Order: sequence, then C-alpha cells, then structure tokens
Amino acid sequence: MSFIKTFTCGVLETNAYLFGLDTGKEMILLDAPQGCFNAVSAVLKELELRLEAVFITHAHFDHTLDLGYFAKINIPIYAHSSTQDDIEKFRTFNMVEYHADEYPKGKVSVPLKDETTVSVAGFEIEVLKVPGHTPDSLAYYIPSSSVCFAGDLIFLDSVGRTDLPGGDFDQLTDSIKTKIYSLDDSTIIYPGHGPPTSVGNERRGNPFVRV
Repeated sequence: MSFIKTFTCGVLETNAYLFGLDTGKEMILLDAPQGCFNAVSAVLKELELRLEAVFITHAHFDHTLDLGYFAKINIPIYAHSSTQDDIEKFRTFNMVEYHADEYPKGKVSVPLKDETTVSVAGFEIEVLKVPGHTPDSLAYYIPSSSVCFAGDLIFLDSVGRTDLPGGDFDQLTDSIKTKIYSLDDSTIIYPGHGPPTSVGNERRGNPFVRV
C-alpha cells in the first residue's frame, strides 16, 4: 500500500503530493508550491518520515516557489533538464504579484533529459515527457502503485491551459492520448490543481481530449 498526503498551497491553490510506501519512512515530494515547505516539514517531523527527493512537473512559478528551501537542505531536485532558467526567473505571466526576492532560488540537481525510469524511496518512477502545457512538462508514473502525477497536463474533466508562452494544444492532446490514455483505466491521476481523477474517467468523459 502507498502513503499519500496532498498539500494545496499558494495563491493558485497548487497541489503538492508527499508520496511513499506505507511500510517505510522514505518519501518523495511532487512539486513545491508557495508555502508547502513548512507544511511538508511538519508532517515529516510528526510522522518521523524522511524526504528523499523533490520531483518537479514543470517550471511555472506556482509549482516551484518553495523549491529553493528544499535545495538549501540538500534534497535532490529532479526536473526536466531545460527547467533551470525558468525556475530562477520565476515568471508569473502577469497572473499574480509577489516578491520573488523573498524566495531562495532552486537548483535542479538531477536533470531529466529523456524518458527514463528512476529508483527513489523504494519504488520505480517512470518519467513521461508530456509537452503541451509547457515544453518541459513531465508526468511521473509509478506502476506499482497505479498512480500518475501529471502536473498541469490534465485535470478532472479538463486540461491545462495552452495560451501561455510555450503552450501548444496539439502537443497537449497528443501527450494525453499517447502517454496518459495508454495507462490502465484504474490508474489514479493526481493533477497540479483540483481533485484526483482516473485514466478511465478521463478517457471516457474528458470533453477536451476524446478518443
């Protein structure tokens, strides 16, 4: 069985997920939105868990603002190899105002260039390239637990926006059809915003990407 705890943080209510095996103490974190560092740290301390890595789905500011706090305590940061510049620039695309200088800069310590499988915290994580919302978007699929952390690629009955720089709706729909809909229907999708859904639910009813 798996352990998962959701933290919804920041001005855009972005999800971060603390995930691991309930038989062990090693955890990973998926995305690092504004304000999650203290919340995650409190849970780790309370439950005597150990954070092994942070995985970033894409470089938008609402998924990375607290990344620097984890980097400062030497937690390995996994992300697409092209995300570093965007993480350091903290582009907001005029969606909100905030004081970027208040946040330490994160650094990608494990760049992911190609689709691969990495072993962290006692399980295998398949790295899926899913451009469309951003060119650097990644999803993380864990077959042994039937879960996929999809960032802003796909949501419950919806999809990520493609009107920001680097967005491409054709790429997004192709990523969903070839990388997400190809997973087993029972796979739970944990998105960057909103509640979880399943591959089967989206394949049958997502109004934006039909098969």
